[in-house]
Amino acid sequence: MQPGYWANSTWTALPVPIPSPKSSQAGFVVSGSNVYVGGYVINSAGVTTPGYWLNATWTALPAPDPAQDSFVQKLFLSGSDLYAAGWAKVGSSTNLIPGYWLNGVWKALPAAIAGQNSAPVAIAVSGSNVYLPGFSSSSSSGTIAGFWLNGTWTELTSPYAATLNITTGISMPGSDVYISGTSASAGNLVPGYWKKGVWSTLPIPPTAAEGSTSCVIASGTDLYIGGVTTDSSNNDTPGYWLNGNWVALAPASPLIGGTVQSMVVVP
Repeated sequence: MQPGYWANSTWTALPVPIPSPKSSQAGFVVSGSNVYVGGYVINSAGVTTPGYWLNATWTALPAPDPAQDSFVQKLFLSGSDLYAAGWAKVGSSTNLIPGYWLNGVWKALPAAIAGQNSAPVAIAVSGSNVYLPGFSSSSSSGTIAGFWLNGTWTELTSPYAATLNITTGISMPGSDVYISGTSASAGNLVPGYWKKGVWSTLPIPPTAAEGSTSCVIASGTDLYIGGVTTDSSNNDTPGYWLNGNWVALAPASPLIGGTVQSMVVVP
């Protein structure tokens, strides 16, 4: 998989750290002329190692257990502090441990549901409050959506009687909290978002059978939500919703489609 990003619809590839056979990006923030892109590499031992690119130079983040997989999902920059939401495995346990890195130091979060896998997918900071939208597995109802606020979990619901509800991103303009997400209905993925805990479904183009989100940015009066739509032949089209209207992007390769992982709106 080739990591990279689009800037004004133009694709920029990121260098794959050597000798990693595989890497991928998962988060994106811009500060002045600096471009931070979170992601992971798989080392020669087959272990997934978290980190980020700063202006195309890779920096690894310390894993709680270097012998086990760890992932970065999204980044957030607050002044000089760099937050990276993610998850890790430790020891012989197969459960995901939710948490985040603050300036390279790992901070674990409590499991959303005891004994179940849970992980944050994004992070945002407002004053002393740290929000991490994420998901948890459930023995009775599939995957549930929610968020941690200063370490306390709150569940989010959609109007669909689905066994899949996940969050994908967060944006906090003023007192509003937007959390992008994906649900399911009649076997198809449904894109949408929560505003202050209330779900809104996003439309998909007539040629698409389903869609999913990956991130959200509220900028002024505009709401951007990145994601992908998929047709009945399983062809993916990357793009974003701007105030509820779908905008398609040209994939890096027409043969394999693509998806938007993260977005930044630069004034």
